[in-house]
Amino acid sequence: MSFFNKFVNTEKSASTKEQKQIDKKLKQLNSARYNNKKVLSAVEIQNSYFGDGVLVKDSTTDNVCYIDILSGLHFSNFGKKGDDSYDLREFLVREDNIEYVLASLEKIYEKSDQIMEGCYNEIYSEIIKFFEESDVEGLKSDFNLEYLKENWYLSGVAIYDDHAEFSIGIDAAGNSEEDSYYEIVIFVDYGTEEAEVSFNVVW
Repeated sequence: MSFFNKFVNTEKSASTKEQKQIDKKLKQLNSARYNNKKVLSAVEIQNSYFGDGVLVKDSTTDNVCYIDILSGLHFSNFGKKGDDSYDLREFLVREDNIEYVLASLEKIYEKSDQIMEGCYNEIYSEIIKFFEESDVEGLKSDFNLEYLKENWYLSGVAIYDDHAEFSIGIDAAGNSEEDSYYEIVIFVDYGTEEAEVSFNVVW
């Protein structure tokens, strides 16, 4: 894994086309005060597994918040699912911890099939329990454990200093609206690489 930090000082004059793009975007972000925080600088990263990207350091100074300024980080699909259209919901990582986080994520993505195999039974049980105990229309007639394994998808990812959260979607209900009544999130710890399933009713 190759990695480097390149701090972009927004007070310096832009010299390259790429630098001008970054400076322009940072100026727009500062005008809008992204999430009510003033953007201080950009950090460019290069990673052989996830690709290149630009992180933006906000006014809290302790965290780096991800903003898709140029190409962004091209995350390999977790569990070989999705079409890169899922949402990178948050990247809140200490500046001095980025290298560790990216290395940990690479290991997790590489063993994502194994991680999911350890989660399927619990996810399936929670979905069945929800439809049995809730006043909703019901499951698809062909919904079973194998259907879940073949048809789940990745709907979002959030990345933190010590763990990552993977939001999982599944079209299980006869009425698709009822799939929005619950959320499934898999928490994976970087240190242990162990996963924990969270199933929450959200209606």
